[in-house]
Amino acid sequence: MSQTEPETKTFTESQMVLLRRVVDCLIPAEGEMPPASLVRTTEYIDAIASGDDLTKFPFLTGSAGYLDSDSVYIDRPKLRRLLLEGLKEIEDKVIESAQGESESISSNTLVKILSDIEQSSPVFFRKLIRLTYNNYYTTQEVLRLIGTEGRAPQPQGYELESGNLDLLKAVKERGQIWRKA
Repeated sequence: MSQTEPETKTFTESQMVLLRRVVDCLIPAEGEMPPASLVRTTEYIDAIASGDDLTKFPFLTGSAGYLDSDSVYIDRPKLRRLLLEGLKEIEDKVIESAQGESESISSNTLVKILSDIEQSSPVFFRKLIRLTYNNYYTTQEVLRLIGTEGRAPQPQGYELESGNLDLLKAVKERGQIWRKA
């Protein structure tokens, strides 16, 4: 492993290589926007699966689990298994379609494989998409490129449009309709 490659915690090196290709199919480079792998998305997914400390990543989660897109608590061991099994399924389909030459598989073929995986393993695919998006769209570089300041809203706050307070006139005229506690 080179010094620039971080140590993996859950996935093998070959799985990390495949995962980089997969997340780059999900979010490819376009114009100035980097592909997902260049903003450490694979390392983030590896850290999530391993139960690692995530404070070095922009999208923070709890230490024992996290809330997924459906707000259902998922424990890390279950998520780790889901990711490993899903990645193994992708790996098997890549090897099958490339007749053993998995490194030379085209991006178009990989996209077709991912479409098949989306149908055959929708839970895995949703988690993979969510984790990829969570990391990608919370990195400083991507936030800057899409035109946001890439910072927390406080303590500086954001400029807000002035609201039309005339819309509250009827509420004010109605007066108090609640009992004081």
